[in-house]
Amino acid sequence: MVNFCIEEYPKIKRLTKNIKIIQDLEPISLPMESVIPCGLILNELVSNAYKYAFPFDNGGKIIIHFFKEDRGYYKFIVKD
Repeated sequence: MVNFCIEEYPKIKRLTKNIKIIQDLEPISLPMESVIPCGLILNELVSNAYKYAFPFDNGGKIIIHFFKEDRGYYKFIVKD
């Protein structure tokens, strides 16, 4: 899911910005009722970063973290 958003979005939108994607992802299996909302949120965050975080084709980084915390919660962080 993450790789598709990262690899296909720039192609679909014909973006030429030099943006590096850094992924820090644990291999986690989630139920479908969690995967779909997470995918929608990820898509929105990555597409907004591509559109607005790096004006004038200056390039930059998008950092994506996804991991399970000690208390059983999942943490999803996207930085640009």
